[in-house]
Amino acid sequence: LSVKFPATGAVDLDLKLEYTGAETVDERGIVTPAGQAVPFGLREFHAAISWKVAYHPFDPKTENPRLKPDGFAKAMLRPAVFEESTSDLFWAGRPSTKVGPEYYGDVAIGKFTIPPGEYVIEITSDDGVRAWLDDKPIVTTGWVHQYPTKYSVPAHLGGKHALRVEHFQEDGYATLRVKIVRA
Repeated sequence: LSVKFPATGAVDLDLKLEYTGAETVDERGIVTPAGQAVPFGLREFHAAISWKVAYHPFDPKTENPRLKPDGFAKAMLRPAVFEESTSDLFWAGRPSTKVGPEYYGDVAIGKFTIPPGEYVIEITSDDGVRAWLDDKPIVTTGWVHQYPTKYSVPAHLGGKHALRVEHFQEDGYATLRVKIVRA
């Protein structure tokens, strides 16, 4: 069984299945005898975001994003070493072999359409991150050297929106993930 989410819009997935076969034991220790149906499923909300991402190296001595913000801003204006379009802004370790393992910044612009409602924009980053929703800042305290840290921003959304996420990687482990969940 595979589920493919659409490239645009938002989907509430409510998948209901059942297993009939050998005896099962669930996470609470409840035993269901062989041959008796065991219901299970998956509920998930998926908001498709169309991302354009550009990756730029920087010199840690003259363009450090925390200590030399003007130098870093200039580094982000140079041609990118790698650009991609993706529907899922999520990577861990390294976004691509075309990007060095350390000292790079990335700028991601995402566009999406979503039904009206209450949501949470979740952004996980190692190292620094800052973000804007429709040109208004939503994550401003993450522009630091940090271990993987999740920022959760409540938002009333509906219709077309744009996200801008800026991230930098200094050294060590790296990750970036952006998703929208129902509140």
